[in-house]
Amino acid sequence: MDGNLANIVLHATHLAGEEYADITVHDVLITLQSLTDEEIMDHADPMTYDSGKYANYFVSAVRQMDYDQVVEKMYELKSLGELEDGYEDFFSIPGA
Repeated sequence: MDGNLANIVLHATHLAGEEYADITVHDVLITLQSLTDEEIMDHADPMTYDSGKYANYFVSAVRQMDYDQVVEKMYELKSLGELEDGYEDFFSIPGA
């Protein structure tokens, strides 16, 4: 599930990046909270789990993410090359 959480944070980062040049953790957190359950479920990976139970659990986990958890995921994404910067709480999308 850790990878799925990183994927949904990356998705929210891209959505926030459409509105803002510099993306803050707060922008991503607000974007995550504004996603519908269906949008969140689209980023779940039910291939290895009971899809109904897992989808509900995944939505719940995303809804419960706090600032520190989003920061952690964004730094993981930075280390993977999916995000740049990371100064204080500002990030950017490579090539954007």
